[in-house]
Amino acid sequence: MEECPHGLDPSWCSLCKATLPSGVKRPRALPAQRPPRQASQPPRPVTRRPEDALAGLRKVLFHATAYQSWPSIEAGGLRTAAQLAGDRPLDKLRDRDVVLDGATLRDQRPLMRANIEQHLIGTDLPGWLELVNNRVFFFAQQKSLTTFLSHPEGQDLVVFDTRKLLRATIDRIEVLTDEMAAPEPWSHCPCRGPETFLPLPSYRGDPADVFEVAVVDGLPSVDGLVTRVVRHHPDKTTEVVVG
Repeated sequence: MEECPHGLDPSWCSLCKATLPSGVKRPRALPAQRPPRQASQPPRPVTRRPEDALAGLRKVLFHATAYQSWPSIEAGGLRTAAQLAGDRPLDKLRDRDVVLDGATLRDQRPLMRANIEQHLIGTDLPGWLELVNNRVFFFAQQKSLTTFLSHPEGQDLVVFDTRKLLRATIDRIEVLTDEMAAPEPWSHCPCRGPETFLPLPSYRGDPADVFEVAVVDGLPSVDGLVTRVVRHHPDKTTEVVVG
């Protein structure tokens, strides 16, 4: 099966529904799978570790970062906002991108649009921002990812091997079953807080329900973890930088 030109899983890339760049073929859809045959006796239940279940379902995870950020990530790892900021305070929502030490802290306008202060439980806004700023995030589903990729300023999309990433960070990895920045904007439900971040080893839910994956304290190195890097240029063309 041909690779998706956007760096995504071609079985669910909605960007491929639009016109593809000249010379790029549309990925073929995955063949329909036949239902399994009925066994004469019910199979024994198999208990899988949560990390194995997630890696089995999501072969890759995606980190959407600022345009042309890959060289910095390749050289210095995937650092958290707190690590990049150092002693600079990060107790307010960012309404624009901020460049620090050659790296870009993304704006937090989705949290602003969601009026995140009205949705917090067990913490206040500075406490919530501390939780967010001490983690790096990976998309496990397409919805929020394609929103990022539609930004007019361009993006670098870094594709991580899920199993390798989990093995390297299993003591620091968490999953989110709700989109962090997308609570109901006009409601006042207390639905985001410390319990939004669930340690993966103790997660007992369906891996298909995982929206995002977070790694506490980032990745000092991405060596051996990245399978592909696709640069989405502002003119909507794409370039495979790695892979």
